[in-house]
Amino acid sequence: MKINNSSLIGIVFCFASNYLVAQEPIVFNMRTVIERYALNSIEAQNAALDYKNQIFNDQNTRKEFLPTLSFSLSPLNFNRSIRSLQSPNDGSYSYVEDYSNSSSTGLSVSQKVPYVNGTFSVSSSLNMLAEFSNDFYSFSSTPYRFSYQQQLFGQYKTYRWEQQVNRLKRIKIVKEYVQALSSIQEKASQLYLNLYVCKRSLEYAEYQCLTSDSLLKISKIRFEQGNMLEKDYLTLELQNTNQHLLMEEESHNYSNAMDEMLALLSIHSEDPSFEVDPPNGEMPLSIQVADVQMKIQIYSPDPENRMISDIEAEQTVYKARMDQWMNATINMNYGTNQYGTNLYNVYHKPLSQQSVTVGLQIPLFNWGIGRNKVIIAKNEYQQKKNNLNKEKEEQDRTLKKDVEQYNYLIETMAMAKKSYELSQKNFELTLFELKHQRATVDKLVEIETAMKQSFIQYLRKLSSVWNQYFSIRSNCLYDYIEDKPLVDIFQDQIINWK
Repeated sequence: MKINNSSLIGIVFCFASNYLVAQEPIVFNMRTVIERYALNSIEAQNAALDYKNQIFNDQNTRKEFLPTLSFSLSPLNFNRSIRSLQSPNDGSYSYVEDYSNSSSTGLSVSQKVPYVNGTFSVSSSLNMLAEFSNDFYSFSSTPYRFSYQQQLFGQYKTYRWEQQVNRLKRIKIVKEYVQALSSIQEKASQLYLNLYVCKRSLEYAEYQCLTSDSLLKISKIRFEQGNMLEKDYLTLELQNTNQHLLMEEESHNYSNAMDEMLALLSIHSEDPSFEVDPPNGEMPLSIQVADVQMKIQIYSPDPENRMISDIEAEQTVYKARMDQWMNATINMNYGTNQYGTNLYNVYHKPLSQQSVTVGLQIPLFNWGIGRNKVIIAKNEYQQKKNNLNKEKEEQDRTLKKDVEQYNYLIETMAMAKKSYELSQKNFELTLFELKHQRATVDKLVEIETAMKQSFIQYLRKLSSVWNQYFSIRSNCLYDYIEDKPLVDIFQDQIINWK
């Protein structure tokens, strides 16, 4: 089989194209990290599964007051054995053979009654006993039976509290899912910023190494020609060695930061190639504390959590009081039943049956244990309220501190960047002067140290201001860059899991 030149060129082109596609670099920037990779990570998938479970739990709670239908069947209960029977006349025992099978079936419909938390049910059942020893069959049936049972006191308040808690939980399901996704994005942004800082630090170290290598070569020629002191040459050589050592450390730090990023974002690649872009987005020049607090009240699940805790504590006090008072339960039944040797007899002219049971439990004397339980419940209720108020005050103080810190960082970041740019120009000018013997080595070292400090300060400011922004974003669940709540940004994730 012959292969012409065009076919050979086509095959080579296909292999080359596949190779280039496989080697396409993964681009990391702020937007792709938090919007693409973070929301598809394993942690985001677990958060989505938890959100789905919460939705199912809410659906189950809503359906508690819907009627339920159940069917039961026990076709086989066989027994063959010798049993002892005691005579009621003289107390003597006799032994008989039990050779029988019993079967039963039933159908019931139950309905939970709102407001009073009672249960109403309608049921029907049929039993059959087959005695094989004397070839006798008997049937018993309950064609219909109505039942109702409930506790008499305190059920309305309990029902009202349960509905309030369920309503609050229903509201905070979406909020907690949004908060979980926001926390994952915040963690991803922290790792991304750490990766970007390591990348910039590595680039800075590489640039300094190249500059130091070039300067050392020139200085070596001058030293050999006798135009440079040995002290100055040794200073430059020491500085060059330290620069290469720093570059190795920064390379190691960058590799570790990349591994942490890939682990969080669940990115697997045998030989990946990466590009790390600078953080993007027009950050707000200032954020107001009152505005953040208002958005927390609207979008955060914290208000609902505090209200749920308050209601549950109030329920505990009420239950302790009810245990001190009279408790009563009522159980009412009405229906029909019959017995016969065939199915026609057990459903023909059934006999009615009625029963009403009212149970009362009145605590008379328990050495003050019940009273102490009420006092303990009240104290725990007050303690929980105090803790909630304290937690709210601490949250407000932390929020105020975070917002003030963000406003401070956003103001000083521009100055830190300008300081670094000026120190870099100053270093380049001093380096040029040193190459033309118009500056000293000590002055170059001093200016380089100042440039490194300004560079580190700028990177810290850049990383801190973004971390502070994402912290505020996770607290109030509002994106100030997009100028919209996170519940709108995550609408696709919310809809996909409903």
